[in-house]
Amino acid sequence: MIWQPLQPPEAEIALDRVLRSWLGTPYIIGQRLRGVGADCVQLVVGILDQLERRVVPSIVPRLPWNCAIHSVRAAFSTVRAIRTAFPSFVVRDDVVEPGDILIPRPTTNNRSAPRPGHVLIVSPRKNIALHTTCETAACWTSIHNLEILRTYRPRNKHLWM
Repeated sequence: MIWQPLQPPEAEIALDRVLRSWLGTPYIIGQRLRGVGADCVQLVVGILDQLERRVVPSIVPRLPWNCAIHSVRAAFSTVRAIRTAFPSFVVRDDVVEPGDILIPRPTTNNRSAPRPGHVLIVSPRKNIALHTTCETAACWTSIHNLEILRTYRPRNKHLWM
């Protein structure tokens, strides 16, 4: 992965502030309330809603926690829901920048991260992303060794100030 800082720098500062505000939010499937509970999809949606200053929260359907156990294609249902609410494009090169949405390769081992159908959001800290799983509250994780299936880049990052 090639690291690229977010431009303008004020957008990166805003992203960092919002991500830190969600740290420690407990994992609760189907919920999206900062500090109270969120699953991985709702965590990312809540962060994007906050960054885009949306008054009405975006509606993203609840997806099964194991949506990708039987099919790699099913892992993308998580991001299809997010991309409906937040226009983005597929990153075709190996460049990763803060605010990107990552879909790692699904696993079937319940003890290993990433979880099937998992989604993470990249932090301004190099090679670090914020996520939550049923084992952990919202926390930082390294993306250095993740096998990434797809990277999506929200189109409105420059407005995150």
